[in-house]
Order: sequence, then C-alpha cells, then structure tokens
Amino acid sequence: MEMNNNFPVLKKQEKENRKQIIIETAVQMFAERPFSQITMRKIAEAVGITPAAIYSYFPDKNELYAEAYIAVGDNFIREVTELIENCNDFCIETVAEKYINYFYGTGRPLNILLRFMLDESITTTLWKKINTINRQFTELIEIFFERFNKEVNSKVLAQSFITALNGILLTAKNYPGKNEEEILEHMKTLSAVFADMFREKIL
Repeated sequence: MEMNNNFPVLKKQEKENRKQIIIETAVQMFAERPFSQITMRKIAEAVGITPAAIYSYFPDKNELYAEAYIAVGDNFIREVTELIENCNDFCIETVAEKYINYFYGTGRPLNILLRFMLDESITTTLWKKINTINRQFTELIEIFFERFNKEVNSKVLAQSFITALNGILLTAKNYPGKNEEEILEHMKTLSAVFADMFREKIL
C-alpha cells in the first residue's frame, strides 16, 4: 500500500498560515498602539493561541515587529508598482501623496515605520532584514525617475525623495492645534511642494 505523504505538507502549510495570521494581527496592533504597549501575550491572545505557542514562530517581539515591517513594505511596494505602471506621465505628486496616505491615513502603520527609523536598539541583523524592503522601494523610485531622465543621479534623487517624505511624516504627525484629517491634508500639501521640486530637477 502506498503511503500518503500529504500530511507533512498539510502540517507545514497550516503552520505557515498561522504564522501569517500572527503577522497580520501584529501589523494591526502595532499600527494602532505604541510598541511598548503591545506584548507577545496580547498578540497571542488576539490570534487565539497560547503565549508559549507564539514563541515557536517568533523568538521575540522585535523579530515579529520586523516581520510586520516587511509585510507593510511588501504591500506598499505592490501598490506603488501598480500606480507607477499605470502612469502615462511623470506622476510624482501622486506617488508622494500615496506614500503619505499609506503611512498616515486611517489604520495605516506609521508607528511601525517610525520605530525602525528612530529606535537605536534595533540589532544589525534586524536592520539588514528590514533594509531589504527599503532597498526595493528605493530601486522602484530609481527606475521610475530613470524612465523620464537617464542623465540624473537617480539613486541619490530617489533616496532624497523618500527622506523628504519620511521627514514630513516625522515632523508633522503631531501638528499642534490640528486634528488627524487636518494633519493629513497638511502633509499632502507639503508632499506636493517636494514633489514639484523633484519634478523640476528631473524634467
């Protein structure tokens, strides 16, 4: 009688599915509250597994946070890639607004982005892991810029563009006297100014 070898495959798939659910839950929780307020126990409870079980997937909270960052980055890169592919012109203002909307708009993971920009306790190993996403997005913007001008230093300009947008998110997120909707509109206004500067530089 031939043995069925599907069971180990199904078990492995089940574990991968549960790992993905943990990451998706962590993304939502880390986006909503500061890192210090979230524990592995709280994430495990939200997923429906024991606190001990979650450590069989992630050794610590920093590692899970890194996976959350990668998941957020992967999704954002897919969205921006689609946006750019559908642009017939140099739609840099739209790309800039997309960045602001994605990370600051309702339910978006600004907390996740900012922690990895500011937290000096992140290990070199984790930095290398999350920097893969940063490089992918930078390269995407480089290619976008080169499409319209192959003579410019697209790498430096792409890095400068992303730095400018991160600066907006960092400095305007707690604008005094404004509610979240007003802050978002202010961020969009600032991003449009920077986008116009890059348009002039590239075109």
